[in-house]
Amino acid sequence: MGILTTIQEACVTALQADRRLAPVAIHHEKLKNIENIIARAMAKLGISCVVLTPGAESSAPNAPGPYCDNIRVVVEVAENVTINQGRSGTRLPASDVAEFVANTLHLHSWTTGKTLTFSALRLVPDEALIVYHVEFKTAASFAADS
Repeated sequence: MGILTTIQEACVTALQADRRLAPVAIHHEKLKNIENIIARAMAKLGISCVVLTPGAESSAPNAPGPYCDNIRVVVEVAENVTINQGRSGTRLPASDVAEFVANTLHLHSWTTGKTLTFSALRLVPDEALIVYHVEFKTAASFAADS
C-alpha cells in the first residue's frame, strides 16, 4: 500500500476510535465516489467526516525517494443542519466535530516515527451544508516498494 493511502486509512481508523465521534459517519474518499459517500452519510445522520485523498509536495525535488516534506491531509466535516440538529440527528455541531478531528489527529502517529501536525481549520463556502476543512501536514519518502 502506498504512503498516501496508508495515511488516509490511519486517519479514518483514529477518528473511528474516538468515542466523541462515535455518532458521526467517518469515511475515506475514494476518488470519483465521494458524492455517494457524503449523500448516504448525510441522509442517515446529518453529519459526516471524509478524509480526503492527501496531496504531496517536495521542496527538494532531487532528493532520493522522492522525499515529500509537505504532505497535506484534509478532513472534510459536512453538516446538514436541518437533519443533524433535529430529533433524529446527532446534535453535534460541525464546529465541535471539526475541533474533535483537530484534537484527535494532531500529533497522531500514522506510522512508526511519523506524525500529523494540525495546520488549519477553515470554513468552506457551501449553499446547503456547513462545511469545515481540518488540515494537517506530515512528511515521508515514497519508497520504491510502496
